[in-house]
Amino acid sequence: QLRKYIHDPSHVIESNHLEVKENLTVAATPVRVEDRMVKQLRRKEIPLVKVIWGGATPESATWELEEKMKASYPFLFASGNFEDEIS
Repeated sequence: QLRKYIHDPSHVIESNHLEVKENLTVAATPVRVEDRMVKQLRRKEIPLVKVIWGGATPESATWELEEKMKASYPFLFASGNFEDEIS
């Protein structure tokens, strides 16, 4: 059963900083790469990076494919932070 919502001013997002697209989505931009791991499948290794996202909402983190992030956001890997961990 649902409970009644109790208003909290910290839940309000200021709309003047919010960039809403035509399809009503909000763009989040990656801030930095926090961590790296390699997911081991049966015959395959999948390199993942933990990305800290910024934007309209408070910072959140997700695991993303390293290859996809390098293609979309090469500036995150410009310093080569995680390349030494592979060898």
